Amino acid sequence: MSTQLSKEQLFALFEEIKQEQATQFPLSERFLKQYFNSSLLTKAKEYLHNSQISFLEHSDDFSNIESQVMGNFGNTFSQHIKITKVNNNPSLDAQCTCSNNAKCRHIAAVLLKLKVEHSGGFGEAFLVNEWFNELSALQHDERIDTDNVLLFTLEPIGQELLLYPKMSPYRPDGQYPLGRLLTEPQLNSPVAPPGLLESDFRLFSWVRSQNSPGHYELSGKWGFEAVQQLIQTKRLFFQNNRAPLKLGHQANLTLNWHQKNEKSQLVATVDGIESWHLIKTDPPLYLDADTNTIGRINSALSAFEIAHINTMPAVPNEQLTQVVKRFQEVFADNLVTMPNGAEAQLESTNVPITLQLVESNTSFGFKMSSSLKSDATNTEMSKILKRTEQYLLGLGLRLEDGLFVLPQNDGAFIHWFNHEVRSHLQSKGWMVDEITQSDQVVVAKVSLQLKRDKHHHITGKVLLDSNPVLLDWDKHAELEVNTLANQYRYVDIAKQTYAIEKLCYDKLLSLKERFSYYASSAQFKFPLSVIKQLFAIQELTIDCKDKRLLDYLSELENPEQVQLKPSNHKSNLFTLRDYQELGVNWLKFLHRHQLGGILADDMGLGKTLQVIAYFINQHNTLVSRPSLIVCPTSLVGNWQSEFARFAPNLQLTTVHGSQREKVLTNLHGARFILTTYPLLKRDLEYYKGLDFDSIVLDEAQYIKNEAAQVSKCVKQLSAQFKLCLSGTPVENNLLELKSLLDFVMPEVLGTKQQFKSYFQQPIEKEQDHSRVSELKELISPFILRRTKQQVATELPSKTELVKELQFSPVQSQLYSDIQKQLENKLLELFKEQGVERSKLAFLDALLKLRQICCHPKLVNAETTEVGAKLAWLGEHLPEILAQGRKVIIFSQFTSVLDLVAQHCEEIGISFSMLTGQTRHRDKVIASFTEGESNVFLISLKAGGTGLNLTQADTVIHFDPWWNPAVENQATDRAYRIGQDKPVFVYKLIMADSIEQKVFTMQQQKQALVDALFDDKHMTFNSFNEEQMLALLQN
Repeated sequence: MSTQLSKEQLFALFEEIKQEQATQFPLSERFLKQYFNSSLLTKAKEYLHNSQISFLEHSDDFSNIESQVMGNFGNTFSQHIKITKVNNNPSLDAQCTCSNNAKCRHIAAVLLKLKVEHSGGFGEAFLVNEWFNELSALQHDERIDTDNVLLFTLEPIGQELLLYPKMSPYRPDGQYPLGRLLTEPQLNSPVAPPGLLESDFRLFSWVRSQNSPGHYELSGKWGFEAVQQLIQTKRLFFQNNRAPLKLGHQANLTLNWHQKNEKSQLVATVDGIESWHLIKTDPPLYLDADTNTIGRINSALSAFEIAHINTMPAVPNEQLTQVVKRFQEVFADNLVTMPNGAEAQLESTNVPITLQLVESNTSFGFKMSSSLKSDATNTEMSKILKRTEQYLLGLGLRLEDGLFVLPQNDGAFIHWFNHEVRSHLQSKGWMVDEITQSDQVVVAKVSLQLKRDKHHHITGKVLLDSNPVLLDWDKHAELEVNTLANQYRYVDIAKQTYAIEKLCYDKLLSLKERFSYYASSAQFKFPLSVIKQLFAIQELTIDCKDKRLLDYLSELENPEQVQLKPSNHKSNLFTLRDYQELGVNWLKFLHRHQLGGILADDMGLGKTLQVIAYFINQHNTLVSRPSLIVCPTSLVGNWQSEFARFAPNLQLTTVHGSQREKVLTNLHGARFILTTYPLLKRDLEYYKGLDFDSIVLDEAQYIKNEAAQVSKCVKQLSAQFKLCLSGTPVENNLLELKSLLDFVMPEVLGTKQQFKSYFQQPIEKEQDHSRVSELKELISPFILRRTKQQVATELPSKTELVKELQFSPVQSQLYSDIQKQLENKLLELFKEQGVERSKLAFLDALLKLRQICCHPKLVNAETTEVGAKLAWLGEHLPEILAQGRKVIIFSQFTSVLDLVAQHCEEIGISFSMLTGQTRHRDKVIASFTEGESNVFLISLKAGGTGLNLTQADTVIHFDPWWNPAVENQATDRAYRIGQDKPVFVYKLIMADSIEQKVFTMQQQKQALVDALFDDKHMTFNSFNEEQMLALLQN
C-alpha cells in the first residue's frame, strides 16, 4: 500500500493544521519573557495559581481580550487587550485600570493564562518546567520576597574605590538595570525604605557606620569581611558593568622600577593582572575589571602602604641607591631592591624566620620567631616581626592566641600549606615545620580519553587516576582554599578531596566553556577539526586507543606520505596535471576517513575533471551505491559533455527535461545522477530514500545561506562522502563557509553559536589575526584551494583597469535630485517603522541610484542623454576591436545590455547576447566562440558561471556588483586554463557615486577571503545599517 498522500489529502491536512494553529494563542513564550520582566511574570504566576482572574472573554483569534483581575487587597482591576499582526509579527496594545503602564502584573497574568490554556501541550509542560526551575533556584539562592533590592556599585574616584548603593526592582534572573541612587533621606535613614530588602539595607548601614557621611570606602579588617558579604549578594558591581563581581585567586604583589628619561618610577603590579584597582582592606584586595574578580594581594605591605607607593614621585637614577637604603630602613627588609642591571649592590637584610609547629589534642598552629643579629635594636626587631606578621596574614593564615593557624584544619588547607605555602617560605630562607597530620587529599593524574564517534566529532571523557568523573566543578560552590591556592585547585568528588594542578584545572574549564559538554554522559563533544589541538594539549595526559582516529591524525601530520603519492589513475582520454593528481588523492583521503570537503580551486582549474577522475577511481573499486551531482541549471550541459568526453564508460543519468518523471521512478538503478538545485527541491522525496556513496554540489555557494530552502533540502540527504565545489566558499561572511562545511560534515567547526563567538565575531569585527590563523589551521584538512598564480604558471598576464568616469551635467543633476528625494523619503520611513522594516525601500533606493550610474534612461525614459558609460564604450570599443581583440561585456541589468546592444547596432558592431531569457544558449555561445561576432553581451546572472570563453581577451564590467567573488567568476570565463593571450579587465565606475562605495565594499569583502586563504592583512570592516545609510550620501 502506498504511503504517499494524494493532492486532495495534502490539502485537507494543510487545512487541518491551519485550523489548529488558528485556535492557538498567538504570543510565544519568548515574546512574553521579552515583553515582561522576570519579576512581573513571577507575580503573574501567583495570580494564576491563586485563581485571581475573575473574568475573561476573548475573540476566536485572540485579537480582542476583555478581563478582570482581583488585587491582593480585594479591589478589582479591568484589562482591555488588543493583539494585532504587523508583517506576521505580533503587536500588543494593552490597558489596565491599575495604572497607565501597559506592562503591569495583571495584564501579564491574563496573557499567561491564555498562553497556558490555549497552546496545546505547551501549557502543562510550561508550568511543570517553571516549577522545577524555581525548585532548582531554591537550592542555590535564598528566596527574596521583596520588590526592591540594592545594587552595590564600586566606582574609582581618584586613588579611592568608593561604594555607591543604588535601588532596583528585584530580578530573579539576575539581569539588573543601572538602578537609581538613593536619596539623601534614604541614605541617612535608620530603617530600610519601604519595599527594600532588609538585609541589603543592614549591610549598607554597616558600611555607612564605618565612614563619614556620603563617603563610603571599604577598608581595614571590617572592609575585608564586608567585601565577602557583598559578593555573596551577587549584586556587587564595578561601575556600569552589571556582571556581578566574584572571588578570584590570590595574586602576588611585585615592586619594580620603570626607567624613563634618566629617572626611575616605583610601580606596584599584581602578577597576571594588567589593570587593577586597590581595595584598602586588611588584608589588601585587588579588583580586576577585565575578569570581574576580586582577590587577595599577597604582600608584606598593608593596603595603605601599597596606596602610598602608587603616589611616589619619580627618582633621579643617581639617587636610587640612597632611596633603596631608605626603604630598607623603613621596612627592615628587602621589599624594594635595586633595578636589574644597576651597578650598586646593597647588603641583604633578609632575616631568618622560623615557624615552629605547636600541636595539642584538638588543634595546631605555628609559633613565629626570628634570629636577629646581636646588634639589632628593638625597633628593627619590631619592624621585622610586624612585616612578617603582615606577610603571613596576606598569605591567608590567621593569628589566634599568638599562633598562626590555617583558616580551616581540613585536608585541603593542610595540603595547601605543606605543598605551596611551606615551599614558598622555604625559598625565602625561612625554617618551616611540616604539618604531620594526614591531609587526606589525593593528587590525581588527570587524563582526557578521546574517541571518534560515528560522525564528525570526538568524544572526550575526563579521568582522574583512570576513573571517569563528571566535570561539574564550576556548578558547585568553590572550596574556600581555592581563593588562596595558586599551584593546585581543590575539588570534592564523592566524599574525596582531589588536588588538581591549576594549569590542568583551568584548561579543562576553558575546554568546557568553548565546546559542548554533556553531563548526562559525562563527556565532551569536540568537533573533529580540533583533533590536532587536542593532542597538542600540554596540561593534560591524552589517552586515545581509537586506531581510526590515530590513523587520521597520522595522515594529517604527515600529508606528504599519503596525499602526495602518485595517483593510480590511468586514462587514454585525459592526463591530469600535477595539482589535479594531488586533488584526486585529497578526495580519496577524505573518502577513506569518512570526511567531507570543499574543493575551492580558482575558476578554470578543472574542478569538474578532478571529480570525474575521482568517480572513475570509485567505479574501479566496485562501489555499488549511486552518486549524486547537483549543479545550477546552466551547468547541466557542461557536466554532460565532460562525462561524455572524459568518462564515456560511466553511466550518467540526468534528471532534467521532459523525461524527468520517468527517470525519477528508476533512480535505484542509476550509478551517477545529475540534477539541478531547483529540481532537487521539487524532487527531494525521491532522493531521501537513497543511500549515496558521494554527493557533489557544484557552485556550492547556492547553499551559503543555511536558512535557505535549498540548504535545508541538501542537508537532509545521506552519503558516505560529501563534497562542495566552489571557487568562492566565502563571499560575504564566515557563516557562509560554515554553512558549506556543515553540509559536508555537520558541526565540524562546532555549533553555530560556538563558531560565531569564537571565530566570526573576533575575525570580522575585531580583526583578530590569531583567530584567523587558528581557523585556517582547523579547516586546512577539509578545504583544498589553489589559485591560477600558484599552479597555472603558463597563464598569460591579467591586467585590471578601474576607469573612474565623471557624470555629464544632466546625469549629475538627475543623480543629485533623486538622491535627495530618496534620502528624505527613507528618513521618514525610518522614523515611522524603523530601519529593519524599511530595508526593501532602502534597497529599492540603492537600485535607482545604481541605475542612474549605468544610464539615465533607466529611470527617466524621456531623456536623450547618452550617459557617461555608454559614451566611453562608444569611443573605446571600436579601438579595442580594431586591435583584433574579442570582448565580453557583463552587466547585472538586462535593460543595460539592451541599451548597449542598441548602441552597437547604431555604430555597426556585430554582437551576441546571453541573458536569462535566451532560449538557444549553445547557438548564441557558438556564434561568439566560432568568430561570427567579436562582442558578447552577458548578464551576470546568466553567464557569470559555467562558461568557457577563452577566445575572449578583454572583459568589461559595465557596473559593479556588491560581491567581488561574482565579478571574479565572470572574469574567469575568459581568464582560465586554455587562455594564451594577455587578458585586460575594465571596471567602469562613476566617481562620487554609489558605485564608488560599492567598489570600496568589494575590497573589504575580498580582504576577508584573502585573510582566510592567502594570508594577507585584514582591512575589512563590519557592514551595518548605519553604513548602509551612508551609501545614500556623497
